[in-house]
Amino acid sequence: MALENRAVRKGNSRSKLNMAGAKTTQSSREMTSTFADDAKRLFGTTNLYDLLQLQGTRKSRQNLSQDAIKKAFFKQSLQYHPDRCVEECAKKEATEKFQIISRAYAVLGDEQKRKLYDETGLLDDAEVSGDDADWMERWRVLFPEITVEDIDAFIKKYRESGEEHTAIKESFIKNKGDMNKIMDEVIGLTYEDEDRVRKIIDKMIEKGELKATRYYAAEPAKRKEKRRKAAEKEAKVTSQSGEEHTAIKESFIKNKGDMNKIMDEVIGLTYEDEDRVRKIIDKMIEKGELKATRYYAAEPAKRKEKRRKAAEKEAKEAEQVLRELKAKEGTTELKALIRKRQLDRDSFLDDLAAKYAKPSAKGKKKKKTAG
Repeated sequence: MALENRAVRKGNSRSKLNMAGAKTTQSSREMTSTFADDAKRLFGTTNLYDLLQLQGTRKSRQNLSQDAIKKAFFKQSLQYHPDRCVEECAKKEATEKFQIISRAYAVLGDEQKRKLYDETGLLDDAEVSGDDADWMERWRVLFPEITVEDIDAFIKKYRESGEEHTAIKESFIKNKGDMNKIMDEVIGLTYEDEDRVRKIIDKMIEKGELKATRYYAAEPAKRKEKRRKAAEKEAKVTSQSGEEHTAIKESFIKNKGDMNKIMDEVIGLTYEDEDRVRKIIDKMIEKGELKATRYYAAEPAKRKEKRRKAAEKEAKEAEQVLRELKAKEGTTELKALIRKRQLDRDSFLDDLAAKYAKPSAKGKKKKKTAG
């Protein structure tokens, strides 16, 4: 396998890798294996040129200029740039993909390392590990002036220039018309683009540029429906995350950065979310959307500690109630309720009573009167 570690290198490879007489450590073997496994899982390949979507024969790819390599990396990095994601799960996958293509560029973007890779198909362990490497910082050094708005503008230009048309054609041929892979592979595509993409493909088939395949022409309705539902689910989660960002921003302004009030006021937040919420706020401050306040920037450590202890106490109380309910009813339904909102003891027990206890006649009467 091209990315596997070798204990002995031959000829020039041995001297260039500076591994003569050295044994590969278990740690480095695991890191290299992790890169190969992750690249295969996320992209279906471990070939560095394929990871950057550089097509062609082996010789033609080896003859590509460094500018062409950089441009290819730029395009791919825009596709998977974590800053374009709002929802945490999507951001996690985008970050993984971003790291893989960044590692590919770390080799192909360096003439000496690229030459060695071209000659041997082997990689130095250090080049494909690097979990601690700050890939985002390296990206900003390469492309220092780029914002999320620039990325969106690039995708718009990419579509209008005809490059997208070429990418769709190449992806169709490569994936034999598999729409799942085409939609996932071509830069900037979302489910909303599918009808447009199909029209482009149909036109190319009509002109004889492409040949219809079974995957494309006879795609099962269930497969299309599954793709649609997955896209709707992702859009819904993204929308909810966007709403959370707005709620955090509004609460910050309203409460002048008081984290106690923000954490208590925004729906769904628990103490475990505080670091994530602070990152969201810090980013908005950095972008000029919010102005740092004394309450936020200089919050006393004692206040933070008090909030942490209160959250721990509340969590223990909630756990105890959950254990009692599970013992009686054998249900875990309450977990979602506990995580949904930070509640003080009284309101928490009130919610439990409303959810699990049979209301008294008096209680029913009061509810009816109140309505």
